[in-house]
Amino acid sequence: MNYRRILFITGLVAVSLLASCKKNNGGSDNVPSDGFRANIERTGGDGSSKTYINPDWATATEADILWTAHDLIAVNNGIETRTFELTEGEDRTSGIFYTSDGPSYDFTTGHFYAAYPAKNAAGVDNTIVYDGVAEKYKATFTVPATQTYKANSFAEGAMPMVAYSENQTLAFKNVFGGICIPLVGDGQTVTKVVLTSATSENLCGTFTADCTSPTPTPTCTSGGGNSITLNCAAPVALHAVTPTYFCFMVPPASLASGFAVTPYNGETAYEELSTTANPGITRSVIKKVDRNLEVEEAVVVPDGAINGQFTINPSGDKVYFSYGNLQYIGSAATPYWKFADNQWDFFGETTGQSSTNPIPNVDRDLFGWGTSGYHNDADPYNTNYYPWSISSTTVNSTYNTKGFGPSTNMTDPNLVGTSANYDWGIYNDIKAGETLIVKGTYRTLTIDEWYYLFYTRKVTVGGVEKVPYGEGVVNNVNGMILLPDNWDGSVCIGFTYGLPHTDYEDNNYINNSFSESTTPKWSEMEAAGCVFLPAAGYRYSTTVDYYMGDDDGPLGQGEYWSSTYLSKAQAYLLRFTQIGFSTTNSYNRNSGLAVRLVRPAE
Repeated sequence: MNYRRILFITGLVAVSLLASCKKNNGGSDNVPSDGFRANIERTGGDGSSKTYINPDWATATEADILWTAHDLIAVNNGIETRTFELTEGEDRTSGIFYTSDGPSYDFTTGHFYAAYPAKNAAGVDNTIVYDGVAEKYKATFTVPATQTYKANSFAEGAMPMVAYSENQTLAFKNVFGGICIPLVGDGQTVTKVVLTSATSENLCGTFTADCTSPTPTPTCTSGGGNSITLNCAAPVALHAVTPTYFCFMVPPASLASGFAVTPYNGETAYEELSTTANPGITRSVIKKVDRNLEVEEAVVVPDGAINGQFTINPSGDKVYFSYGNLQYIGSAATPYWKFADNQWDFFGETTGQSSTNPIPNVDRDLFGWGTSGYHNDADPYNTNYYPWSISSTTVNSTYNTKGFGPSTNMTDPNLVGTSANYDWGIYNDIKAGETLIVKGTYRTLTIDEWYYLFYTRKVTVGGVEKVPYGEGVVNNVNGMILLPDNWDGSVCIGFTYGLPHTDYEDNNYINNSFSESTTPKWSEMEAAGCVFLPAAGYRYSTTVDYYMGDDDGPLGQGEYWSSTYLSKAQAYLLRFTQIGFSTTNSYNRNSGLAVRLVRPAE
C-alpha cells in the first residue's frame, strides 16, 4: 500500500484564456481569398496538433494560446469538411490557413463550422456533422487517456476548440478548461504524472461540441476513463524552488468531488497527492494550484496496517496499527486468525462468543489474556490458552488464579521475552484480506506504550499542541479515534480533541462523526493515518456486555488488552467510555477483551 498525502487546496489561481483582440499579433491583416484567418480565444493551454501556451503564462492572470507550424483545422461549409493547414502566423494568436485538400473550396455559402484539431492523436480525422435533432453543426473530437507532457503547456490533442463564422475569419472558442499542478523536489526524476478524478466521470474519450455556441459545452459520447496520464518523452528533473508545471485539460465542471495526482519514476510511484476540494474547472480557464507541491518518495505501508505512524516511547520508536481488531474465525473448516475487514467491525454477541461452553468453532474477537493458543510446558498453571478459553475456575491461587497467560513465577510474567508466544501476533499467522502475515510480525502494546500514545504524545495543529485523540462515531459505531504523529488538523478542521464532557449524562462519542457521506469522509481520515478503536465491549465469564447497542451499555465502551500483567489474577488494559479513558485499569485475565495489534515502523 502506498502512502497518500492529502492535499488541501486553499485557493487556486485562475489563468483566463480570454478572446484575443490582438488581430494577427504581428502578421498581415489580409483574409485570404481561398483560405481562412483563424484567431484563438485567449486562455492557457494547448491543442491536439501543436498549439501551446505563451511562455510567460505561469506568472500571468491571462494567457495566449499560440499557433504552431503546420497546425491543422477542419472546416465545414455546410456541404463538405476540408482540412486547412497553417501557412502564416506561427507563434501567434492569429494565423492564415490554406487547404490542399482537393479542388477549390466553395467559399460562397456564408456558413463555416470549424474544429481544432483536425485529427485526433491517432491521426484519424475529427468530424463536423449536422445534428438533425439539435439542428446544429457539431464537432467530434477525441481526447486521449495517455498524452505527452509538454513543458509549461498542455499536451498535444488536449485542448479542443470550435468556431463558427459567416465569413472567412474564424474566432475559435476553447471547449475545455484545465488544472496545472506545480511540482517541486530535491532532484527527483519524473517520467509521468497521472491525474485521477475522485469519481467515475470521463476526463478523456470522445466528445462533441456545438460549433455555433459562444460558450461551447462538451458532451461525452464515448468514455475513455476518469484518469489522464502525462508521459514525459525524456525524464524531467524537479527543482527545489522553481516548480515544474504539469497541465491537464479537462471538461468544464469536472473534478468537482476532488482528484488525486500521482507522479512516477518509471513504474515506481512517488507519494500520491489528493484532495476533496472542488477546483472549479471552468471553460477556457486554467486553474493553478496555489502552492508548490513537493514530490516525496512513496512510503510503502506494510500489509495489514493503517498508514499512520505512532510514537510509543521516549526513544522515539514508532508503530503502525493493524487496520482492524483481531478476530479468530473458528467457524471455518480450518480455523484461522484475521484482522477485521474494517476498523469499526466487531462481533458483539452475534457469533455466539457469549456461549456458556468453551466452543472452538465460534468466531470471536473478545479473548482472555494470553490466549494465543501457545502453552508453555514448563508452566503447569497455564491451563487456559486457547482463543475460546472462558473458564472462571481457580487454577492456582499463588501464581495464576484462573490459568490465563504466563504465571507470575515465570521468568517473564508479561507477554514478552520468553513468554512472547502468549502474544496473539507473535504466535500466529494472521490474514489481512488475501495476504497471510507471518507470525511474529505484529504484537500487542505494553501498558506503558498505551500510556505514552495517549498521555505523553502530542500533535501540533496551527502551532498549538493538542492531545492526539478524540472520541467519535464512524459508520454508526462509537469508539476512540487516535491521531497519527504527523496530524496537522488540515484533514478535519473541526475535529474535537480530547474528551471535554465528564458527566455520564453527556456523550463524547457525538463530538466527531464520520462516514462516507460526511465531510471529510472517514476514508479520508483513514488515509491520513487515523486509527479507530470501536467500543466493542467485553466478555465477563460468559456474558458479552457494554458493547454499543447492548441494553446495559447503550453508548458502548472499549477494553483493549495490553501485554502487561498486574498480578496473578489481572492484567492491564486500555479502557474508554463515553466520558473518559484510562490506562491504569486492570481486569481479570479470564475476561474477554478486544485485541488491536501493532507492528514496528522501520
